[in-house]
Amino acid sequence: MGVKRPAKLTMPRGRTSWQERFLSRVNTEGPMHAVLGTRCHLWLGGSKHPGYGQFKHEGKMQLAHRVAFLLAHNRWPTPHALHHCDTMLCVNPGHLYEGHVRKDASSKHHVTPPLLPKDFELSEKQVALLRKQFNGKNLKSLARKFGITNSYATELVYTTISLARQETSVGVRA
Repeated sequence: MGVKRPAKLTMPRGRTSWQERFLSRVNTEGPMHAVLGTRCHLWLGGSKHPGYGQFKHEGKMQLAHRVAFLLAHNRWPTPHALHHCDTMLCVNPGHLYEGHVRKDASSKHHVTPPLLPKDFELSEKQVALLRKQFNGKNLKSLARKFGITNSYATELVYTTISLARQETSVGVRA
C-alpha cells in the first residue's frame, strides 16, 4: 500500500540550470583586451593544469571555455575552442573561435620546433653547453632550445655516464 510518489521534476527544487551555474562562476569585469577592445570574462571556478578552467557538464568535466562556446552557439566547438586573447581563463564567447591548436600556434608564432629523431644524440660539445646553461630550473626550455625531449635533457644533465646511449632491450633506450 505505500504512498505514491509524484513524478520526478526535470530539475530538483532549489537547483539552478547548468547555464546559471556556469554564469555564476564568471567575472565579466576582467582585463580589457587591447586589440579586441572588449573585456576578458574570467573563469572563477575550478581550474586544471596548466590553468584552463573546468566545469562539470552532464556528469563530465569539461574545459570552461568549451562550455562557454556551447552556451553561446548551442553546439560544441569542432575540433577545439581557441582564444583570440590568449588568456587561458577567459570564457568570453567573443574571444573564442573554432580551430586547430597547431595552426593557431603557428599563426601566432608560438611554434614549438619539432623534436629531432629518437636516435639523435647531441655531440659532446653540445652536451657541455647544455650542462653549462642549466641553472636547476630551466631544463624544459633547454630541451626545446636543443630540440630534444625533456627526458633526454634530464639524462644528459644529471648523469655522468658515457654520452652514447645503449639499447637495453628492443625499443628501449637507457
